[in-house]
Amino acid sequence: AHLSLRDLRNGQYCCTYRVSRAGHYLIRVVAGQEAGGAPPAAGGADADEQRVRGALIPLEIHAARAHGPSTVLYGDALRVALAGERASFHIIACDRFGNRCPAGGDPFSIEVRLPTSRGPVGLDASLADCDDGSYRASFTCDAIGCCSVIISYAGLPVGVPLILSVVSGRACARNCELLLGDVRLRAAAPPGAPSATVRILTADAAGNPCRGGGERFEARLLG
Repeated sequence: AHLSLRDLRNGQYCCTYRVSRAGHYLIRVVAGQEAGGAPPAAGGADADEQRVRGALIPLEIHAARAHGPSTVLYGDALRVALAGERASFHIIACDRFGNRCPAGGDPFSIEVRLPTSRGPVGLDASLADCDDGSYRASFTCDAIGCCSVIISYAGLPVGVPLILSVVSGRACARNCELLLGDVRLRAAAPPGAPSATVRILTADAAGNPCRGGGERFEARLLG
């Protein structure tokens, strides 16, 4: 913050200030010894009376308008997205001084592209105004790999495109497959004989093979 006081040489003084951080402030104006001048005459006013009338001026500094390059992003999808599932992250609008904007209505837009052998393909993406200076961006990518996210403000890209990783999603029952082999033709086996097996091939909602484990399956023998 910057504040200065200038003597206009006509019985008036001009106080100017510039504040870059939003918040609540007070401007305090004093005269005489408190301000660095001569002490009051003997029997004169005490320290409280050296304050100029109305000298405590309250200030409330608000954020300036949104500044594209000062935008802040956060959300799990900025690290990794799951194929076939809606991924989301948030855009926080800030002014050029880093103050968060308190309201919505800013001209942000989003575009998500997937590189293919035939060139980039636009994906289903949307941007919702939360009316509090934040915006919820969401998109769906069915393919495993990487996609690029372009955030724009008033039609101009904000920084360079984000490259996001897309990995296989959670197992989707309708896309999983059972490998039965000859399990239905096996003869009754005595205790201690090798067990028959049934394999489950897992796939996510987009049909991509799942990698790793951790899925919750349950098998029961009925009969």
